[in-house]
Amino acid sequence: MKITLIIPTYNAGSLWPNVLDAIKQQTIYPDKLIVIDSGSKDETVPLASDLKNISIFNIDSKDFNHGGTRNLAVAKTLDADVIIFLTQDAILADSDAIKNLVYYFSEPLIAAVCGRQLPHKDANP
Repeated sequence: MKITLIIPTYNAGSLWPNVLDAIKQQTIYPDKLIVIDSGSKDETVPLASDLKNISIFNIDSKDFNHGGTRNLAVAKTLDADVIIFLTQDAILADSDAIKNLVYYFSEPLIAAVCGRQLPHKDANP
């Protein structure tokens, strides 16, 4: 099963290294990671470039929108069996997070699965 993880980014900030570390620790690592960046001026792109299986695409910040940007990334991974969307401040809870999401796709009637995102201690409502 081919797994792609997609993360739209823009100046991901201080949580970004934690997000990347959590991805690196996964027991099932994605076959492809796509970061679609909207003109970050911080270290978002350089930090992401260290990930295995990474593809980074840049778009102008004025072209960003939540649905269209994700669809643009999906178009770059049409061979994926499973696509996981993550936000730049969502830290995977444990090393089995991707494994737990993908598990449900062994059932042929399952078309979508979602995880729960818990706010981090500095989250802004």
